Amino acid sequence: MQAATSIRVLVVDDHPGVLGVVGRLVASVGVFTLAGAAASVAEARTLCSSQRIELVLADVVMPDGGGPALARWLADQPSGPVVVLMSSYGRDELPVDTWDLPGVAGFVPKSELSPVRLLEVWRRATGSPTGERHDDANRA
Repeated sequence: MQAATSIRVLVVDDHPGVLGVVGRLVASVGVFTLAGAAASVAEARTLCSSQRIELVLADVVMPDGGGPALARWLADQPSGPVVVLMSSYGRDELPVDTWDLPGVAGFVPKSELSPVRLLEVWRRATGSPTGERHDDANRA
């Protein structure tokens, strides 16, 4: 038997205000649970190593490498989460190779973050028509 579970989300940004706003946005979407917030790639790695994270929303530009560095690291981890990059910069203002990284499922400008947009990128990345994730009842 399958049971619907909430999707555990980690928000990564070096600006505390953005962490708060995006965290509240994530928490407002019924299928998502805010699993944590990290102000650096190092902190995000620690959180991803210590708990199950299924979706990472990561700022592209951060002092310690940002979303691209985190995506590279997560791509080498077993059962790595879906990574969606976000930025206050436009896509055309960022390095082209940012979008070709393994594990990067999409990009959302911070100005376009919304519950609907988050569900859209999750559905596109996972193929889930409802946005919900279904686990076996035996999964921890």
